[in-house]
Amino acid sequence: MNKRALAAVLAVLLAAAGILALVMYTNAAQDRAFRGTQTVAVLRVTQNVPAGTKASDLGGKIEQVKLPRAAVPDGAVATVSDLGKKVTTSNLVPGEVLVGARFDSSLEQSRSTTVDVPKGLQELTLELNSARMLGGDLVPGDRVGVVASYDLQKVSNFAVNKVLVLAVNGGIPAGAPAGDAPVTTGVMQVRLALEPDVAIEVVNAAEFGKVWLTRQNEGARTARKVVTSEDVVK
Repeated sequence: MNKRALAAVLAVLLAAAGILALVMYTNAAQDRAFRGTQTVAVLRVTQNVPAGTKASDLGGKIEQVKLPRAAVPDGAVATVSDLGKKVTTSNLVPGEVLVGARFDSSLEQSRSTTVDVPKGLQELTLELNSARMLGGDLVPGDRVGVVASYDLQKVSNFAVNKVLVLAVNGGIPAGAPAGDAPVTTGVMQVRLALEPDVAIEVVNAAEFGKVWLTRQNEGARTARKVVTSEDVVK
């Protein structure tokens, strides 16, 4: 073996040794950080998981990690087998810890529940085509943005953001297997919790314009901006 080849082999070995040392140091550092702190094994989401996903299909979308007990939310799930044949009742996002409250025996049953309206807010029902509310893929407890569009002025804007969904009616095919995400057409009803002045704006949009709903998870960026057709095709 000539000197050049030997140098290349040594370089590869040194790089591998460096990576191994870094991994060992990182693991040791984590152990030191948690030393004296009671940890709990939980499951954490690594990829986006849509509502209606079977627990048994989570597969490579989750990982098991150890967290300090104080950082573990109530109802945290330790193993997928604990969830049986349940399905997710709302979208799961990377980084969140799996908790039992996010699962139910079927997406249809989760829709049959309702969320109490927070004190000071008013309840308002919108009747929309399922295409305007994520194909019907909404459940109580979701947060949505209400986009209002007006034909004559050709303008659109968010009327309000981060609105709590209290209840959803319709949108699930009769006899749909548990775990199947709804694929529906037709009219659905969604009940929202709104501040009084915002409720008036949403009613105006529904009465004289058109309304679309967007799902807004906890980390979703929100904004309000008047957009016209000229802005879109400029």
